[in-house]
Amino acid sequence: WSAKIVNSFTFSMVIMVTIVANSVVVFAEESVQGKSSADSPIWLVLETIFTFVFAVELILKLCDQKHRYFCDAWNVFDFSLVVLGIVTITTSVGHTAQSARAIKVLKILRAMRLLRLIRITQVLMARWAGTANQIVVAEHMQKFDILYHFICSRMKAQQDMLQYFGRRHKANTPELARCLLQSQITVYTAMVVCLQEEDLLAPWMVAEAHVCHMSVKVTTELEEFIETACKDGVMSTTEAQSLMHVLHDHIK
Repeated sequence: WSAKIVNSFTFSMVIMVTIVANSVVVFAEESVQGKSSADSPIWLVLETIFTFVFAVELILKLCDQKHRYFCDAWNVFDFSLVVLGIVTITTSVGHTAQSARAIKVLKILRAMRLLRLIRITQVLMARWAGTANQIVVAEHMQKFDILYHFICSRMKAQQDMLQYFGRRHKANTPELARCLLQSQITVYTAMVVCLQEEDLLAPWMVAEAHVCHMSVKVTTELEEFIETACKDGVMSTTEAQSLMHVLHDHIK
C-alpha cells in the first residue's frame, strides 16, 4: 500500500505544493526579520506542519523501499532535510540568545528543499508522458553499469599494484597489504550494492548489459591488437584507421 501511495500522481503533487509553500514561508519569515511579527509563533507552527508532511513522506518511502531507500542520493538528501527540520524545531522551542544565530542558519538551509523540485518535476513529467517506469529502469541500469565498471577497474588496479610494487605478484610489505585490503573492502561493498541494483532489473536486462560489457571488452582488445600490428609494420596507418572506424561504430 505504501508503494501505491508514494508512486501516485496525487502524492507527488501534494509534496510539490508543500515544497513551494515551505519555501515561500521561509523567504517570508526572513523578510520580516527585525519586525514585531518576526517572533510570532505562527512561523514555528507552519514549520512544524511542513516537517510533519515531509516526515510522513519519509516514513512511507522507507516502508516501500526499506534498506534500498538510502541507495538513492535524492532520498539521502530528503532524509537530511527532514532531520534538519526536526533539529530546527527542537532548537527553536527553547532557544537562547547564544543559539539564535544557529537557528537562523538552520532556517535558511531549509530553502534547499527547492532543489527537490528538479527531481519531482522530472517524475511528474515522465508520468504525464507515460514513461515513468522507463526513467526508474534507466536509473537502476545506470547505477548497475557504473558499479560494474568500478569493480572491474578496482580489481585491475589491484593487479597492477601487485605487479609494480609487489614481489612475485604478492604483497611483501604491510603498507601494500593494507592498501590492497582497503581497496578490496571497497570492491565488496560495491558488489553488494551492485547485486541490490541487479535484483531491481529484469533478467533479460542484466543479460543484455553483460553482452554489451563483453562486446566493449572484445572491441578494446581488438583495438590494442590493431595498434600493435600497425606499430610493427604489419599494416599501414590508413588500414588501421579504417578498421578502428568500424570498431568504433560497433561500440556506438
